[in-house]
This record gives sequence, structure tokens and C-alpha cells, in this order.
Amino acid sequence: MKVLIIPDIHGRTFWKEPCKHIDEFDKTIFLGDYVDHYPQEGDLDDLQALKDVIEFAKDKDNVQLLLGNHDYHYIDDNYRKLAQSSRFSHQYLNEYHSLYRDNIKLFKIVDKVGDVIFSHAGINKEWAKNCGITNPIEINDKDENWLSDNLSFISSYRGGWNNAGSCVWSDLMEMIPENLPSNIKFQVFGHTQLIQPLVTPKWACLDCREAFYIDNDLNIHPWDHSDKTVSVIEYNKLYSRGA
Repeated sequence: MKVLIIPDIHGRTFWKEPCKHIDEFDKTIFLGDYVDHYPQEGDLDDLQALKDVIEFAKDKDNVQLLLGNHDYHYIDDNYRKLAQSSRFSHQYLNEYHSLYRDNIKLFKIVDKVGDVIFSHAGINKEWAKNCGITNPIEINDKDENWLSDNLSFISSYRGGWNNAGSCVWSDLMEMIPENLPSNIKFQVFGHTQLIQPLVTPKWACLDCREAFYIDNDLNIHPWDHSDKTVSVIEYNKLYSRGA
């Protein structure tokens, strides 16, 4: 297994160069959030970015697009009423809505390759318990009412009122060891913007504006440096309460 991972795009183009090399990988997975760029990054063309990603994924069996919180609020009106994300574009709402809806078969909420579960923000045990989810892949088969209700869960870590965030909203502080589903060996997600990738024994958060890949041994590498491995940090260092 060698999976190319494209984290949150938000109108950026960093994904295009690694995606010229998809034949070197068994699968390519985008982790969602294609639009709603950060204002401090300049005048990025989110609409064109979404069009380009969709066009790239068409007719490719080895490319999977996932959905994030910045995508789903353009897809479902009920979800948007419950969990609209920051930087929502009323100007492009109709165009985004049509693009997502017309190409919805290209998208999933979660994906699985081997023992690895891929999602936008990670799956925590409390949210899975709330929703009655035992097999993460089942999420892809849920109807729109279920998705709008359950994907809209936002915890206090992200400014919400729920006791746990969904797999498009979960915060890193919800991915502590005791709150990880026991039936998931390893997870890969984005959502939390970082300066550099963060890899623990049970998950990797890769939202840092570059592509990576994961190998059979669950090592994370920069997409173009197979000889380099992203170091794993132990939980006690990540969640320590020291000064």
C-alpha cells in the first residue's frame, strides 16, 4: 500500500505537482475542504480550484475525494443552518452547491485502505457512540437527514455545544488516546491547520499545505521523499499539562 494524501486545499494549488505522479501510488485521497480560502493568503480562486479538483478526479478509480466542513455547508441547507463554517461565501453559494451536487458521486465522507481510516477531521469515540457508528465506512451509506444532523456536531473545542465533534469537525483535543475508537488501527485526517505534520501512534494530522503518502508500515512520508519519514510523537508529549 502506498497512498498519496492531499490535505485541505482551500483554493491552493500545491496539490497539482504531486498529482502528476499518481501512477507511483496505489491510491490518491483528498481530505476535503477545497474552498473558503484564508484571507491572509491573498486572492485565491476557490471556484477554479474546486473545478480543477473535480475534473482531475473524474474517471479515475484510484482517486477519492472526501468532504470537509467547508464543503458540506454548500451541499446541505439543513446542515448549514446548524454548522456553517467560517469564511462561508454567499457570493459563490449557488455555483459551489451545483458543483458539489452534480458531482456528488465523486465524494465520500470517509475512506478506508487496509487498516487506515481517512476522514476530514478524524473519528473520535464519543461522537461515534452518539451516532451509533461501529463501522466508519457505514457513514457513507447514511441518508441526507442523518448526515445533516450528525455531521453538524461541534464540540466546545470548536465553539459548539455538543459533547463531541463529528468526523468533519473533531478537534485534536478530542483525539486523545482514551477517546479513540478501539476498532480503528490508524487514522489520517486534516482540518487543524499546522506548520508541520503531526503524527502519533494512532493518527496523523496533515493539514500543512503539502502532500504526503502513507506506506504499508503506517509511516508518513513527504510525497517526493521516500527516504524521509515524519517522526512520531508520543501522546504524553502531545497532551502534557506542564508549563
